[in-house]
Amino acid sequence: MVCRLLRGLYALKQSGRIWNLAWDRFLVRKCRFIRSVEDYAVYYRLGDTQKPLWILIWVDDILWVGEHADIIQAKQELGRQFPLKDLGPAHFFLGMKILRQPAQNKITLLQDQYIETVMKRFSFEDAYPVSTRMDPGSRLTSTSTPDHPADETLYRSILGRIMYLMLCTRPDLAFALGRLSKYSSNPSTEHMRAAKRLLRYTSKTRHVGLHFGP
Repeated sequence: MVCRLLRGLYALKQSGRIWNLAWDRFLVRKCRFIRSVEDYAVYYRLGDTQKPLWILIWVDDILWVGEHADIIQAKQELGRQFPLKDLGPAHFFLGMKILRQPAQNKITLLQDQYIETVMKRFSFEDAYPVSTRMDPGSRLTSTSTPDHPADETLYRSILGRIMYLMLCTRPDLAFALGRLSKYSSNPSTEHMRAAKRLLRYTSKTRHVGLHFGP
């Protein structure tokens, strides 16, 4: 006996794709949104105010960017197709804290809570902080069989969590992360020491973020 599903069920491999297609069909065909070619989870259109309206989608979470009147209208359109719950102005999205300073026309994105989670994950809550990303005197080299190999899984796990931080709010970590990523296949204890140093620097600078405004 073979059963063919006519609908997507939660937790199936294709569920995410089916859900994305449902969003895409409605936003593009019914609401006149355009999907970004750089990121398929981003849609935009000109609102009635003739200013851009952006929708950022992550599974079933939506972040709106645009004029208030255009956002209200778009929410009403989506509400005819999908059940919506309006949580008000965004304060937290995908691990990023959103801080607004209306008086200065500024917005700051922070990931201090994410950094605290990462520090606990690797038992670095009480690690001694450092002021530089890498040891100025260190010279990292690559060998196929290091004399003192390190735990490859742990090494990649550290870099992976720092990479998410770097991509979202901390471009200042890009150079050091790029250097350390070159040794992901055969890390040595020296490479692991450098990765842990980057963790300690990240912990010290957890309140550093991205600032948008004049």
